[in-house]
Amino acid sequence: MTMDKPCRIPWWYFGLCGGVMLTALTAFKALWALPELLAEKSPLSELPLVALKVFAMGFVCGCLVSVLRDLPARLGLAGYAIVGIMTMNLFFLMCMLFFDQSFLTHNHSGAVFMFGLATVTGGVLGVWIGEDERKEAASREEPKGS
Repeated sequence: MTMDKPCRIPWWYFGLCGGVMLTALTAFKALWALPELLAEKSPLSELPLVALKVFAMGFVCGCLVSVLRDLPARLGLAGYAIVGIMTMNLFFLMCMLFFDQSFLTHNHSGAVFMFGLATVTGGVLGVWIGEDERKEAASREEPKGS
């Protein structure tokens, strides 16, 4: 690695970061809800499978972000919006596939609403996070001192 050519982070690193972060946040929420789960006598034997599914969702979304990471350099704000929209829609699709497949039937209008919400939210958050990332990168590249 030379100074003029920064190292490129591998795709699986993005996947691992996404999987670990989503699993950690979900585990925190599950611990918070544990008294309620125990009171309802929910089957706790399903928790490892849920954790695996959540990790897979984060891993796949992280990998998608890795694949699309050069898009904002070409398209600017529109690239950030596309990355956000695609990631959120993939996340919602995986939620439906893993946890409630009835959303994907022909007579369930809730899926249209969910994908619409994912599209709007992903576009806004993609631009917002992308702009923060761009500003941070620009501040790191400014020469220090006079």
